[in-house]
Amino acid sequence: MQKSPADQAGLFHGCCGHAVDSCNAALDQTIRSTFSNAAFEQTIRATFSNAAFEQTIRTTLGNTAFDQTIRATLGNTAIDQAIGATLGNTAFDETIRTTFSNTAFEQTI
Repeated sequence: MQKSPADQAGLFHGCCGHAVDSCNAALDQTIRSTFSNAAFEQTIRATFSNAAFEQTIRTTLGNTAFDQTIRATLGNTAIDQAIGATLGNTAFDETIRTTFSNTAFEQTI
């Protein structure tokens, strides 16, 4: 390849000490490797792949998440506590004592 007169005179030497064309080639290679389809596709695949979405969905909507919610709401402890408060001995005893106590009968008699 024959150099142009300006190149022969050293007018087209870049900052890397080579001809501007060779500096451009290095810059082009860097830009291509950084902003190529392959680089973008790899980033997009890692972020939006089936595996990434499945992991998020499994964490949010998996059996463990639902089981934990259902157990907290409808587990034996929750039901026992609700039934105990409503239909426990203390609740019935209080109602029966109020209705059929000596004070109630004495007041009626």
